[in-house]
Amino acid sequence: DVLQNYCKPIEWRQELLETLANEIRSKEQAALKLKEEKPDKEDGEILQMAFEAENAQKFKDLFEGHWEKYRYPSQSEADLALLSMLCFYTKSNEQVRRLFRKSVLGKRVKATINDKYLDRTLKLIRGRQERENIVFDNMKKGVVNLIKRVEKSNQLKPLGDVVDGVDWPPGVMGDLAKWFYQISPRPVREVSIVSALAVMSGLYGRSYNVLGSGLNLYIVLVARSAIGKEAIHSNISKLTRTMLDSGIASFSSFVDFNEYASGPALMKACAASPCGSFLNISGEWGRKLKRMSTDSTEGPMSTLRTVLTNLYQKSTTSTIVGGIGYSNSERNVASVNGVAYSMIGETTPETFYESLTNSMMQDGFLSRFIIVEYNGLRPPLNIENSNTPISEDVMNVIVNGVGEVMKNSNGNAQTVEISDNSKNILDRFDKECDEKINSTDDESWRQMWNRAHLKSLKLSALLAVTDNPINPTIRTIHVNWAIKLIRRDIKIMSRKLLSGDVGEGDVARERKVLAICAEYIKKPVSAGYRIPDSLRQAAVIPRKYIINKISKANAFVNHRLGLTRAADITIQSLIDSGYLLEVPKDRRESDWVGCGKIYRIVNLPDDIEL
Repeated sequence: DVLQNYCKPIEWRQELLETLANEIRSKEQAALKLKEEKPDKEDGEILQMAFEAENAQKFKDLFEGHWEKYRYPSQSEADLALLSMLCFYTKSNEQVRRLFRKSVLGKRVKATINDKYLDRTLKLIRGRQERENIVFDNMKKGVVNLIKRVEKSNQLKPLGDVVDGVDWPPGVMGDLAKWFYQISPRPVREVSIVSALAVMSGLYGRSYNVLGSGLNLYIVLVARSAIGKEAIHSNISKLTRTMLDSGIASFSSFVDFNEYASGPALMKACAASPCGSFLNISGEWGRKLKRMSTDSTEGPMSTLRTVLTNLYQKSTTSTIVGGIGYSNSERNVASVNGVAYSMIGETTPETFYESLTNSMMQDGFLSRFIIVEYNGLRPPLNIENSNTPISEDVMNVIVNGVGEVMKNSNGNAQTVEISDNSKNILDRFDKECDEKINSTDDESWRQMWNRAHLKSLKLSALLAVTDNPINPTIRTIHVNWAIKLIRRDIKIMSRKLLSGDVGEGDVARERKVLAICAEYIKKPVSAGYRIPDSLRQAAVIPRKYIINKISKANAFVNHRLGLTRAADITIQSLIDSGYLLEVPKDRRESDWVGCGKIYRIVNLPDDIEL
C-alpha cells in the first residue's frame, strides 16, 4: 500500500524533463558572465582567416547556410558549430554576434530579435573554452616539467657517449681481449671482449665443467652498423692463423665459420666435431633470429632454434642430444654425446629487438644468450697496429690450454674448483635470482633471471680456466666480473621489456609508444619525416610519426586488427591514462597545419628511459 501511494504510472513526460534540463542549464549559464572585450582584428580579417583555415570548407558551408550536409539534427547545432569557429578567432562577443548575423544561419528571427539566443550559446562556448584553458594550462606545466627532465637526462648521458660500458676481463682473458682490441680495424672494447670470451668457450667448453655444466656460451653482440663488428670474424681468424703458424694445427678444429640453416645441419656438425667442442661464428644473427620468429613449426629455422635450445646444457660427457628421424632413413641424424657447442653472433639493435617474440622470451630460448650491447660512436680507423703480435705469455697459456684439452679428448672433463669466497658470492647471487623469479608471474621476467646464475658460473669458470688451464680455480675477481656482465645483460633486456621492444600484449604496445614519445622529445627527428621542430619542442607528436616508428614492431604487426587499428587503440588508452592529449585544430600553431592528428605528450612514466 505504501508503494502504491508513491509509485506513479509510467507516462510520456518529455516537457517536464526539458523544463528540468533548462533550469539546470540556466543556473550553470548564469554562473558564467560574458566578458565583453574589444576586438583586436577587423571583421574582414577574421573572415579571411576563417576562409583560409584548415577547416575552411566547413566554415564556408555553414556561413552560406548549407548545414544539412553535415547531418546536424537541427539548425541549432549548426549555429553552435559556426559560433564556435568564430569564437576561436576573436574574444570579442560583440564581434562574434555581428559576424554571425552576416551569415545565412544568422538571419533567423531568434538570432536577430535580441541577443538572448546568441548569448546563451556564447556562454556555452566560452564556458567550454575556459575549462579547456584550465586543462591546457595544467598540461603545459606538466610539459615544462617533462622537458626539464629530458634536459637533465641529456646532461647526464650526452648523445653518442658509451653508457655503462663493459670492463676489461681480469687475467689472461683480459690480455687476449686487449690484443684483439689492438689489432682491430676499428677498435671497440665490447667487440674485443666478446671475441675473447667466445673463442675460449669454444676451446674449453667440453674439457672443463663446473657443478656439472660445461663452459660453452651463446653470445650476441648488439651494435649499430659500421662500428666495427666484423672484427669478431677477423680477430678470431687472426688468432687461428697465429696458432697454425706456431704449429698448433689442432686449434682450428675448435673454430667454425659455417652458417647452419636448420637443426639437422647443426646436429651433423656437432657429430662431426673431432674434439666435441667448438665455436660457431655466425654473421648477421639478427636476420637469422627474424627467420626463426616467423618460420613454421616444422620449418628449418624452427628446428635450428629447437636444437640450439637443447644443445646449451648438453655440454658434459654424460649428456646426450637426441637425433632426428625421417621417413627417408638417409636423412636421419644420429644422437650426439656431450658436445659443447658455443656460438657468437652480431646484429644491429633494430633487427635484433624487432625479431624477439613472446615465445622466445618465455620458453627460455633467449635466456640462454649473453647479450652485450655497444651504443657508442664509430671509432677511427686503426691500421698501424693491425700486425701487432700476441704476447708470449698469452700465447703460452693458450698453447698449454690446447694441450690440456687434447689430453681430455677421451671424454673426461676436469672440474673447475671454486674458492670459498667465490662460492659465497655465487650463492648470494643465486638466492637473489630465486627471489626475482618468485616475485612475478610474468614469464618474460622470470626467464630473464632463470639462467643468470648459471651464466655467471660458466663465465667465472671460463675466466679461471683461461688463467690456469692446468689447475683452474674460480677466484672472487672472476666471479665479480662475471656477475657484473650478467647484470648488464639483464639490465639491457629489462630496459627493452619496459620500452615495449619485446612482447606482444597491450602493455608492450603502450610501452612501445611511450618509448617512441621519449625518444621523440629527446632529440631532433630526421628531416625525412617533415615534422616542424616547433612541434617537437612543444612536446607534440604526430600520429603519422608513431605509425612509422611502430611499422616493424611485432606487438603491432601481429595484432589481429592490423597495425593502424592497434596503434589507435593504444594511443586512445594512453590518452585515457593521462600520458597523451589530442591537440584540437583550434589549438594548433600556424606551422602545424598538414600534420594530421597530433598529440601533446603530457607525461611519461618514471621507468621510461630518457
